[in-house]
Amino acid sequence: MLTVDDVTVRYGETVAVDGVSLVVPDGAVVAVIGPSGSGKTSLLRAVAGLEPVTGGAVRWDDRDLGTVPPHQRGFGLMFQDHALFDHLDVAGNVAFGLRMRGTPGAERADRVDAMLDLVGLAGTDTRRIDTLSGGEQQRVALARALAPEPRLLMLDEPLASVDRERRESLTRSLHDAIRRTHTATLLVTHDLDEAFTLADAVVILDHGTVRQAGPAPDVWRAPADRTVARFLGVTTELAGRVEHGAIATPWGPLAVPDGAASGPVVVGLRPSDLVVDPDGALAGTVRETWFRRDHFLVEIDTAYGSMTATASAPWPPGSAVATRARLDAAVVLAP
Repeated sequence: MLTVDDVTVRYGETVAVDGVSLVVPDGAVVAVIGPSGSGKTSLLRAVAGLEPVTGGAVRWDDRDLGTVPPHQRGFGLMFQDHALFDHLDVAGNVAFGLRMRGTPGAERADRVDAMLDLVGLAGTDTRRIDTLSGGEQQRVALARALAPEPRLLMLDEPLASVDRERRESLTRSLHDAIRRTHTATLLVTHDLDEAFTLADAVVILDHGTVRQAGPAPDVWRAPADRTVARFLGVTTELAGRVEHGAIATPWGPLAVPDGAASGPVVVGLRPSDLVVDPDGALAGTVRETWFRRDHFLVEIDTAYGSMTATASAPWPPGSAVATRARLDAAVVLAP
């Protein structure tokens, strides 16, 4: 089990990571997400031993790794740019860590075959790296990271160089490979789909500090504050008030948990939870429409302020529309 305990990383006077704590249990996937400059990669490098820790400790099973060099930590790191060796074929790349560890030839070959089969690249062992697609290179990099059976797998934006068309299928492949090997994994990414597809738990960093951490479904359903909510895709906010166990909204009452204190709140909705519908309860006027592959985003001016909804067809600016909301997906935030 990996434990990051109150870790701080500094670059001169700049604090990149400020008192961050997290735990990655055996077999679990923890995603660290946050905006650019939030300290994600600096934290990953500190765990790997590639960046000195100026405060706190990184531990594995209660052993402090402060004096343990990177190559002795037993961690596997998959870089954003894959960092494959062009002078080696696929099998040579996957076998690299095994060869450095002194694994005998026959055992090494069996392990390479097993890893290529795991990532869906069986039979590619003699291919040159420059003949592979970006997605295939990503899978070779994953096989190389997993081949030495690391006790912790660290992924730094693993799909950043993959086009969006392929990203969803590769995310599923990555998910399957990690689960099948039952490898503890620390994932750094800015991609929310990637994080919430792969991770059991999510840690949100902002300016080097933990803004929220917890099981992935809980973080998604209940952002800690408005900053986190906006980062997690909440674009519509309207003022409300808890009274008698519910919040009045333009689309009807929103129930709140028993025992919730009365008082002002903010109700947040993501675009996918607010839909243009002629039978909807809230009317408004279209300000702008954007195309988003399989749907449209529509910005609407209403009596409750500007809102962003989804639609199946474009609406010209000035159009009168109505919306319905999935109140079961709404988030309730402090004002």
